[in-house]
Amino acid sequence: MGTRFEILINKSPQKTLNKLKDKDEKVAKIISDHIIKLEDDPYTPRSGTDIDHIKGSKPPGYRLRIGAQIRVEYNINSFNQTVTITRIHLTKRRKSDYKK
Repeated sequence: MGTRFEILINKSPQKTLNKLKDKDEKVAKIISDHIIKLEDDPYTPRSGTDIDHIKGSKPPGYRLRIGAQIRVEYNINSFNQTVTITRIHLTKRRKSDYKK
């Protein structure tokens, strides 16, 4: 097993997560569980974890998609073995998302 990454969460995404814990604890737990999985491998998509590189971002950023409505953006420092969560974004469903 390789080296584990340390997870750091910036102030803004931490506030989002704390607010979400008050509103919808189940969703907050799902997000937290996915963030914890980044300790093992923050680069590779796997079942239930859609990871994509954000093109043109400096430093190189990544996006973790959880379901249709949750995005977690983060940066990786491979030298220090850290993953820094920079943004948690919840999107609203559009009418086009619903089946007719």
